[in-house]
Amino acid sequence: MNISNSVLHERNLTILIEIARVINTKYDLDSILKYLVNILIQESGYDVCSILLREGDILVNKAGYGISQEELKKIRLKTGEGIVGHVAATGDSILIKDTSKDPRYVHFCHDAKYLSEVAVPIMIEKELIGVLNVENKKANSFNEEDLFFLKGVADQAAAAINNAKITESLDQFNKRLLKLYETSKEINASLDVDSILKKIVSDVAESLKCEMVSFLYLKKGYLV
Repeated sequence: MNISNSVLHERNLTILIEIARVINTKYDLDSILKYLVNILIQESGYDVCSILLREGDILVNKAGYGISQEELKKIRLKTGEGIVGHVAATGDSILIKDTSKDPRYVHFCHDAKYLSEVAVPIMIEKELIGVLNVENKKANSFNEEDLFFLKGVADQAAAAINNAKITESLDQFNKRLLKLYETSKEINASLDVDSILKKIVSDVAESLKCEMVSFLYLKKGYLV
């Protein structure tokens, strides 16, 4: 490893340590993604950085920098589409030294050309949840050290995203428990059957985000 690569490796290690320190204190998914994009832009000097998360068979941009927010919001890729979609489909990282020579490259910004790209999968226990993507305007901007570094960032992102989702699920579960407790108190304080049933149906619909809930009980051999 030459001197420049040694300096680059040391800088990247410092960034990874800082990322680990900060994201372990964050439990909001949007905050985590924005922080990762910002630190990569500020400390690594990438022209474009974006994090896309999988929603079914579609990759949706959730945080980004380098092109307009309007253009970022429009980024939606099918699995297998473009460089990022290919990474999502295969689970393999890609380093492109000259995107003009790669037919898979998809242009999202019409005002500038980005000739270098690195895209790495964000995985949780071998399940792909997203893709971390960076680009630079100059060709041959990235090397294996950049790829190794971004894989480390993606691993940290996966752990943070997983923790955020667990925290969100626990919060939702606790809210449902509280709602059930409040409902049970109202039921115990009421003797009106119709009011009790309406309250149960209303609370179940609200807690589970259901469009329709029905309550049937057995009367003379029939559900009514």
